[in-house]
Amino acid sequence: VKLKDETKTNKKSFAIMIQKEDKTGYEVYEESTWPTEGYAFNNELSGCIDNYGSIVENSLSYDKETNKVTINTGVTASCYVYFDIKNTCSAGQALNECLIELPPLGLDSNIIEGDTLYRFSGTSGNEGINNYICLGTTSKCASGSDNMYRIIGVEPSTGYVKAIKQTAYGDSIIWNSTTGVTWPNSEAYNKMTTWYNSVSFKSMIVSHSWNIGDIPGENDTYIGTRTSVISYEDNATSTAYVGALSLSDYYLAYRGDQNWYNLYDVYTNWIHLSNNENSYYGEWTMARYSNVESWRVVSTGNLNIANIVGGSNGLFTYHIRPTFFLNKTVNYNSGTGTIDDPFIVE
Repeated sequence: VKLKDETKTNKKSFAIMIQKEDKTGYEVYEESTWPTEGYAFNNELSGCIDNYGSIVENSLSYDKETNKVTINTGVTASCYVYFDIKNTCSAGQALNECLIELPPLGLDSNIIEGDTLYRFSGTSGNEGINNYICLGTTSKCASGSDNMYRIIGVEPSTGYVKAIKQTAYGDSIIWNSTTGVTWPNSEAYNKMTTWYNSVSFKSMIVSHSWNIGDIPGENDTYIGTRTSVISYEDNATSTAYVGALSLSDYYLAYRGDQNWYNLYDVYTNWIHLSNNENSYYGEWTMARYSNVESWRVVSTGNLNIANIVGGSNGLFTYHIRPTFFLNKTVNYNSGTGTIDDPFIVE
């Protein structure tokens, strides 16, 4: 199979090889487009050789998100791109194993400094991040419904799968009615406990340690880097079945190691509430700034602080989303994780 543009300009020959159905070898793929559905790029076998039969090192790179191959040989060469038959998750397989062994689009299996999860990361709201999951039902659920959640990542040390409700739970609330209260004693936490006691799948949720250390900010102008946020959160912990969005979750959903300034800028982050069927309201996190203020994500996506105690006019009331860990015994049943074909568990 000739790659037209490359053939015209550099006279490189280009062949696509796909694994046979019985997996005994490979055969030439005669179509003019990449095999995508049901196939995975084989980086080990793919490559280019020059006119002398020598391998051209680092000659091919494949972007699985855009499904494009980049050729960089610098010489006339013959290139071969191999695709293997992609295994699929099987009903009854552990959900965490399915996600790690056959990672859906958006799952980054490289744990970065300070993090503990294989984590879904990306900038888009509903495209390119295949982490939608239906819970509390054995049927496919619709985006925006109470049964739709999104997977934050997989904890490899335990096999637990961390998830967050796609939409806010209930109405906009205050963080607490008095100051000087930490997360485990707050009204926001009590709201999450009410949610936990109401769901039919609570037996799937495990008790877990949550990092809830105060995050004071730096230089009174910005919250600091991703690494410093994780470090601050590590200063205090609480054990519970359910929590809420943490600042490290919000940082790591984008993966950008940047300073998040206290300005009204729009951050394109998949976990942002406005990307998940809520276009206006801000969202509380578990992290306090001080005895009288807590961190929130505002409607535009930036981080800011607000008074813990709400006023009679609804000031400092924001949405909140339950966040939790599914047990490693939760099994996959069907779905690919897209918004239209979410994961369903047994």
